[in-house]
Amino acid sequence: MTVEDRFEGCVRYSRAVTDSVLPRIHRVVFDLEANFVSADRHAAGHARLAENTEPAILGGAEDGGEIGAFHDVRLAQLYAALLRRLMEFTPAGLATGLLRQD
Repeated sequence: MTVEDRFEGCVRYSRAVTDSVLPRIHRVVFDLEANFVSADRHAAGHARLAENTEPAILGGAEDGGEIGAFHDVRLAQLYAALLRRLMEFTPAGLATGLLRQD
């Protein structure tokens, strides 16, 4: 990514490559691979981050959510809240967890 005027604006909570010419930056992730559930634009999981994506991308937004177009879906926060609730109500001696079916 190259910007023409580096002294105007700011790039925040994004992913970029190291040789990018950017204005001021705030919590930008460099050179990490984003893994997607599907690249097929007709699939339900198109452009949604997969669970094996780097944690810096999955939780790099200001509120701890994922960086990217699906930030407002808040999947990371929903999964964490569901796991906490499952742990609270799972009887002693039993194990609980989530299985994603992407």
